[in-house]
Amino acid sequence: MVALSVTTYDVDKKYGTEYNKRFIDFLKYMQKNDLVANAGVTDVKGDRNLSPKEQADPDVYLHVVEKREDGIVVRGAKCHQTGSLSAHEIIVLPTRALRKGEEEFAVAFAVPTDTAGIIHVVGRSSLDTREQDGCDCGNVQYSKYAPTVIFDNVFVPWNRVFLCGEWEFAADLVAYFSAFQPAEPWRVQGRQDRLYGGGGPGHDGVQRHAEGQPSQGKGHRHDPSRRDAVRLLAGRILRGKRMPSGTYFIDPVLANASKIHEGREMAEATRLMIDVAGGLSRICRPTGISTIPPSARS
Repeated sequence: MVALSVTTYDVDKKYGTEYNKRFIDFLKYMQKNDLVANAGVTDVKGDRNLSPKEQADPDVYLHVVEKREDGIVVRGAKCHQTGSLSAHEIIVLPTRALRKGEEEFAVAFAVPTDTAGIIHVVGRSSLDTREQDGCDCGNVQYSKYAPTVIFDNVFVPWNRVFLCGEWEFAADLVAYFSAFQPAEPWRVQGRQDRLYGGGGPGHDGVQRHAEGQPSQGKGHRHDPSRRDAVRLLAGRILRGKRMPSGTYFIDPVLANASKIHEGREMAEATRLMIDVAGGLSRICRPTGISTIPPSARS
C-alpha cells in the first residue's frame, strides 16, 4: 500500500495519469469494508540469466497481453503467495527493475482473489506431496500453504490499474515494497526462544532449564540482539520522511540493516540449538513417512 501510494503520485506528476486517484479510491474501499489484501510480487522468473523480454516463455513474468477501452488483460503467475487463500484482494506489483522495451511487464493492479482466470495452485515445495500420502500433515485444519497464483488471461478494469507501461517506475515500486518487507525484527526473537528454550547464560542456564529449575534470565548473547532490534525499529521510523504524496516512508538503509540483523541472528540461534542438542545428528529426526516400511507405503 505504501509503495503504491508513493509511486502512483510520482507517475501522475510525470505523465499526468490518474493512478494515485485510483489507488486512493481502492484504499478507501478496502478500509470501509475491512478487507484483507495479499501482495503478489514474486514472478516465477524462468531463466534468471535472461531479462523478462528475453525469456523463451513470456508468461514467466506477469505481463499485459491486451489493452481494451474498459481495462487490460494480464497473463503470468506469482509464486510464494502465502496469504492468497486468506485474502479478499490480491495487489500485483512488478518483481524487478525493468528496461525500455519491457513496458508490458510494468504493471500494477488489484483484483479480487476469486476473479475469473485466477488459479491458486497450493504447495510450497516437492515435500508437500507427503501430505497426500497421509504423512507429515501437521495441523490439518490450519496448516501452512504458499500457492502459486496463475493469471490465465485475467481482466482488470482501468479503475483497478495503478501502473501500465511506465517501466522506469517498476524499480521504485520494488524498492519501496522491499524496504517494508524486512520491517519485522521481532520475529527472530520469539523463534530464538523457541529453539533453545530461553535458557540462562552459558551451559548452566541450559542445565537449569533441562532440570526444570527457574532460568536466570535470557542468555547474555542475545540481550544485545534484542537491543539492536529495538534501535533499528525506532531508528528507521524516526529517520523516515514525508514523501511528495503525503505518505511517510521509513529510512530504507536502516530497514534493510534490520533484515541483515534478523537473518544473522536467526542463523546464530540455529547454531546454538545444534550445539545444545549435541550436534546436527541429534536434531535431524526421521519424518513421519520414514517410520512406515517401504512395503506398506502406497
